[in-house]
Amino acid sequence: MAAGVANLVASVSQSQHRWSAGLMLLIFLTGCDYYAKPNRPVPERFEAEFLDGGVLDRSVLSGKPWVISIWVPG
Repeated sequence: MAAGVANLVASVSQSQHRWSAGLMLLIFLTGCDYYAKPNRPVPERFEAEFLDGGVLDRSVLSGKPWVISIWVPG
């Protein structure tokens, strides 16, 4: 089996190796989305509910740094 893999790698040209490596790099880079956007305003229509029934809306978050983590039990 190792000889088969070695023959396969040897049969691929250097330009194909570079093209494949570039394609893999592009896939890896586009798969990572930058999600931390500081100073992003709270949307006009925003409302969330705490597990205990309390409500979190835009007025509570206004002017304060905020982080919202979505978690669903189960």
